[in-house]
Amino acid sequence: MDPLVFAAAGINVNSSSPNTNVNASSAVIAAIIPLSNTQQVINLKLTNTNYLFWCMQIKSYLIGRGVFSFVDGSHSCPSPHDLSSDPSANSASFSFGPSQAFLTWKQQDQLILSSLLSSFSIDVLHLVVDFPTSASVWSTLELILPLNPTLRLCNCMTLFKTFVKVMILSLSTCRKLRDYLIN
Repeated sequence: MDPLVFAAAGINVNSSSPNTNVNASSAVIAAIIPLSNTQQVINLKLTNTNYLFWCMQIKSYLIGRGVFSFVDGSHSCPSPHDLSSDPSANSASFSFGPSQAFLTWKQQDQLILSSLLSSFSIDVLHLVVDFPTSASVWSTLELILPLNPTLRLCNCMTLFKTFVKVMILSLSTCRKLRDYLIN
């Protein structure tokens, strides 16, 4: 089996099998997905007016890299401390330092955050200063940027077009009903 799959799930992959030559620490390091070519793939910097187009590009990139679950919050941060039982010892062990799962999650999230921030223009960057995780940056952008007047105008125009279609359909239905009742 692929140690990357086990490490991403937080499963210890220490093995005594002669065919496997992977330990938990190398599997955890392998679980971190590099995002080094973000600027080559995402050629559109986020501004106050292009959120929808930027979002479409960055979201498909992050989904394609398999890390969008960090951004949407579905891959939540593991506990910083690991309370687990060691089968070789007769008692539970508690780690006083950060757990390996926490460190791996934090490192991956910071790579994602760096990729997000590098795709922002200077006029948007100030909106997310001091946000510690990629999920907090993403959720803030989802709240703030669609409220942009340009996007609101686009949304209003779409709603108006839908309203007009419904009104025309209603008017047509009313005419048909009137003609039916008269005849």
